[in-house]
Amino acid sequence: MRRNLVRYARPGLSEWYVNQPSGLEQGFLVRDNAALAGLSFAVSGNATAKLSGGGRGVRFRSAGGREVRESELHARDATGKVLAARFVLRGRELQIKVDAAGARFPVSVDPLLQQGPAMSPGDMSGQANFGAAISVSSDGNTALIGGFYNGEGPGAAWVYVRSGITWSEQTKLAGSSEIGLGEFGQYVALSADGNTAVVAASKDSSGAGAVWFFTRSGTTWSAFGSKTKQPGTAESGAFGCSVALSGDGKTSLIGACSAKNGVGSAWVFTRGASSFTVQGSALPSVGEVGKGLFGSNDALSSDGNTALVSAINDNSEHGAFWTFTRSGTTWTALGSKVTAIGET
Repeated sequence: MRRNLVRYARPGLSEWYVNQPSGLEQGFLVRDNAALAGLSFAVSGNATAKLSGGGRGVRFRSAGGREVRESELHARDATGKVLAARFVLRGRELQIKVDAAGARFPVSVDPLLQQGPAMSPGDMSGQANFGAAISVSSDGNTALIGGFYNGEGPGAAWVYVRSGITWSEQTKLAGSSEIGLGEFGQYVALSADGNTAVVAASKDSSGAGAVWFFTRSGTTWSAFGSKTKQPGTAESGAFGCSVALSGDGKTSLIGACSAKNGVGSAWVFTRGASSFTVQGSALPSVGEVGKGLFGSNDALSSDGNTALVSAINDNSEHGAFWTFTRSGTTWTALGSKVTAIGET
């Protein structure tokens, strides 16, 4: 056993379980055909099983109505070749059938164990693209989910909270003073405790972009300050094309990947008494080659003192990222840009 991972050595195979906020994931590493043919389980207790998705999934339901689903059944051989796999239910016995013809062992079999039904908000409007952006608190009990096409373009974001295996909608967030079809909810981030959120609409105001900050007190969410735009410019910079929050929710990193006609920018904001304000100048992309879209993706360390910013189009789409560190209120580059060694 290692932290949240448990392995069982069985004849011909190794079985493992990983406990994580999203649920319990189970998998098998099978060493030969005999062990592969013997992958079967007894359905015991008061649970009933029912196949779904043409045998790609199975649902277990207790007498009390609680449901657990196994889905997304994947099987690959030692070379990475995808193998056809399905569930078969014979009375109270559940079997996993894998077509291993021509496969190279060991074979990996990995179904996903899912708790509860799929989440979908009742107040969603049209084809919202619900789930286009997702962030989860560190304890796994609060989720922020974006649906940037809700209402055919204005967008929205929803906060869900978990009790046991049940998720329920806590609130629906919207971008106050959004201009045009900004696609609010395109990118989202949540603090570690789940009480601070940042939601972006990079197409707000004809592509200038904007972000909104929200905080939770008890079960109530409120806007924290007004909408935040890219500092010092009115250009179409797609401000908010990437967002990140530190663990304590007091530092935010925002990308504007279309700024400077595609060169891109990234900015750090810090939380004050009633709003987030910019900290220093834009982070520099020293050594960027061409219009790299600096700020395409970003990430912040838990303490908010280390930032990573990427430019996916740098040097004719080879891509690169930069690391920055903060001392006091000053941000400096940590080394030069990083590229993929041996990339073709």
